[in-house]
Amino acid sequence: MALASDLNPGTSPVLSLRLMMNLGCTLFRLTPEEALVGVTINAAKALGIDATHGSLEVGKWADAVVWDITGPAELSYWLGGQLPVTVFKAGKEIDV
Repeated sequence: MALASDLNPGTSPVLSLRLMMNLGCTLFRLTPEEALVGVTINAAKALGIDATHGSLEVGKWADAVVWDITGPAELSYWLGGQLPVTVFKAGKEIDV
């Protein structure tokens, strides 16, 4: 299952992928690990870009967020706060 938000004010006024992970866990009974897969590789597969995006592998775009957490459950549990420690876009660290 892919989890995402198109951030469309008319149909999906949601900015937070972490909220989508929370909804995946609570509404669809996904585990936090399954929800994380849903917003990464499965989302990339749904868009047809999984050959270049969606997981950290050699040869793929290095887009990643580093969080100060102990495991995936914290991403889908906390609905506020927990700003990213570091963000990488195309392999380069960007300001957050």
